[in-house]
Amino acid sequence: MSGLSKMIADFFVRENVIEHEEYEIYKYGSDILLEGERKMGRKNCAVIMLTSACLVLTACAPTEFPEQNGTEHQNQMEGVAKQELTEFDTDDVEKIPDHLTCQVDDLLMVDADVRLWGLSEWKLSDWYATEKNYTESEEEAHELIQKMMNEAGWKYEEKDVECYRNSEGEKIYYVEISNHEDNVYVLPDRFSYSTERGYVSLNQSDFCGDYKGDNRELYKTGRELAFGSIKESEQLAVDYAEKMGIQVSDTVDCYTLDEKNKRISWLDLDKFDNHTPEEEENRNFSYAIFLYQDYFGIPGLRYDPGDGKLTNDTTFRSSVCEVSVDRDGIAYFQSAPTYELEKMGTEQEILRPADIIEKQVEMMKSKEETGEMKLSEVSLEYLPVYDKETELYHMCPVWACYYSQTVTHYGEVNYDSEEKYIAIYDAYTGEVLQTK
Repeated sequence: MSGLSKMIADFFVRENVIEHEEYEIYKYGSDILLEGERKMGRKNCAVIMLTSACLVLTACAPTEFPEQNGTEHQNQMEGVAKQELTEFDTDDVEKIPDHLTCQVDDLLMVDADVRLWGLSEWKLSDWYATEKNYTESEEEAHELIQKMMNEAGWKYEEKDVECYRNSEGEKIYYVEISNHEDNVYVLPDRFSYSTERGYVSLNQSDFCGDYKGDNRELYKTGRELAFGSIKESEQLAVDYAEKMGIQVSDTVDCYTLDEKNKRISWLDLDKFDNHTPEEEENRNFSYAIFLYQDYFGIPGLRYDPGDGKLTNDTTFRSSVCEVSVDRDGIAYFQSAPTYELEKMGTEQEILRPADIIEKQVEMMKSKEETGEMKLSEVSLEYLPVYDKETELYHMCPVWACYYSQTVTHYGEVNYDSEEKYIAIYDAYTGEVLQTK
């Protein structure tokens, strides 16, 4: 019996059915089965041995699954996506969820915030506007500078305000305080207040809110800093914007810049020899806050897709105010173009989020490049498009889809990067306006 058990186990090892480490286990099992010959009869035992061998061979053979890349699998995944979208196609705006998670296929994931900004019905008006010129009136430019300096605790004196013209002949007013980073600027289309601390936090740190290098979600941790809560800091930023004459949306995005934001430690390096973690936090950590200018409850476009051009070559810009808040309060404020109403257009019904998400998914699936893709946000916004003939900005309601794709770069060293894109759709018609 023992010899036969050994032969069976040797066969399984030789044929790569079992690993060598499993040899003794299978030999022992064969001994038990063969011992049963005397009790059950040779015929029954043979059946048991044959069945056991088949089970072993089946278990150890490579497992084959149905083809997952065919039409059937694709339709199944599409069916799942469409089923998920039904919640975003209701006439009741208040029932629209604020997030959609859905795996469309092996490469395409929808994990998107859906932002409606308090919309109450599926109707919006377009409108026409002029862009506010902050330097058109010297008096108003000085008043704005004085407001910013007073808020900073800096003494305003008219003689300190300097003015020059840029290459396009436009006036720029500014005051520099002790160094180049503590300053206030008023330009034709925007204005800014900056301290060295705020400049380092938002412009010289690892945090990046620019369209192409955007990594802000890494810092949306919800961590609150010792000098103040997120809610308090957000309100501080909103109040500052309104003091400067900018109406912003109730929705605010806040990011915590802490020890993860390594380059922020460039500040006060000479004081780092003897300090506690609490002292470092109080000195260097800050909040980066993004405010969105409010137009009838809807923000202006929140990102600039890079070249600021639509598919028809008309130009536009984003409408985001960037703020840094630290232990001393507002450390940095950068406004964006502000648009003033000239006339209203007509109120029309807009497409539902489901319509746009479906269009966006189809567009992403059709991209020639391969690599994992993720749709991360679908937002209702106003797009300011400049009309050269009327010299007005046409403020059109749009659906902005923010998405990314992993792209492999080949060279001496191959590497992957996450490329970010914006697709913009006319909210009335669904026409693609921008696919950068």
